[in-house]
Amino acid sequence: MISAQALSLRIGARLLLRPSSFRIGGGDRIGLVGRNGAGKTSLLLLPVLCAGLLRADDAAQNFTWQQANGRMASASTRAEFLEAAELYARLPPDGGAMLNMGAALLMANEPAAAREALARAERRLGHSIVPGLEHDVLLASRLLHDARAENPAPRYEKPWPRVLFFWHYAMPMDARLTLGAAGWAILWAALLLWRLLGRRWQGGRRATLEVFVGAACVAAVTLMAVFGASGVVSTAQEWAGQRRGPMEWVAQETEETP
Repeated sequence: MISAQALSLRIGARLLLRPSSFRIGGGDRIGLVGRNGAGKTSLLLLPVLCAGLLRADDAAQNFTWQQANGRMASASTRAEFLEAAELYARLPPDGGAMLNMGAALLMANEPAAAREALARAERRLGHSIVPGLEHDVLLASRLLHDARAENPAPRYEKPWPRVLFFWHYAMPMDARLTLGAAGWAILWAALLLWRLLGRRWQGGRRATLEVFVGAACVAAVTLMAVFGASGVVSTAQEWAGQRRGPMEWVAQETEETP
């Protein structure tokens, strides 16, 4: 079956196909009748044109990715590393693009922008999956701290939240949200099980059910409190970070530099 809703086609100022909706079922035989130039061929070719636009968009992103990687590999000056970072900024802000952008900004001696990009990469990927990511985040934080401090400390210690809440930085955001959602599902399943069987079972079976439901509720609350809350915090940080990209930190540092 083929269906379309409000399908239209415009080239420049010329409207070739007005918004139209139709549905073609399996085995149907359809004939298109109209004068020359009415848009019969354009209607038949429109799905092919749409697929070509999607492929062209993917090809443009792949080209930008290869161009950014090439510029990053050959860069040797601050301007060239910033150019590579600008190319990565044109890509969708996923973990890989943020990771490479942060590395380029770190090489360009832009610690504030590098920390922002690397922190977003760490939220999406987790430093337990990407070796060296936590080191780069801490390096950018140390460079930024030394640049702003009047008397830089000889040793930059790892912030205590990274030690106490290690899973928040080590695990990808999607994995933490999934575990939090699993805890929510387990909690409701345990409560539903108790509601269905709690009054029916007596004696030893009821005691076993109490232990099982209690353990399930404790595990569910732990998953929601530990991983779910962590995932929600990271999601809020991502939403806040989308309002201001890492390259805007470069512009701010440039303006503040005397």
